[in-house]
Amino acid sequence: MKNTPQASKAESQTAALGLLGLLWLSLFVSAIAVVYTTYRIRHFTQAGAHLAQLQHAFQVENGQLLLEKSALATYARIEKLATHDLNMRVPTGHEIVVVEVPQ
Repeated sequence: MKNTPQASKAESQTAALGLLGLLWLSLFVSAIAVVYTTYRIRHFTQAGAHLAQLQHAFQVENGQLLLEKSALATYARIEKLATHDLNMRVPTGHEIVVVEVPQ
């Protein structure tokens, strides 16, 4: 091309349009990135809330199981099971045998 004022004006307009197109493209890409990031944040927030609900449910169940364990391991219950279900009794004095372990 000839180096005329009109040619350099056309080249600068073409460069300006190219730059403007690049700016629009970068604006579009950044807008898509914002939308995607917002979507991911909402997704992770929802997943975190679900996990918090699960944690609370497990803590409640754990407390109930600990309470049940302590109720099942009481001395009175063990003694009742031994006497009624297994027909066990406390030995008398002459029924007790002491075993010595040789050293």
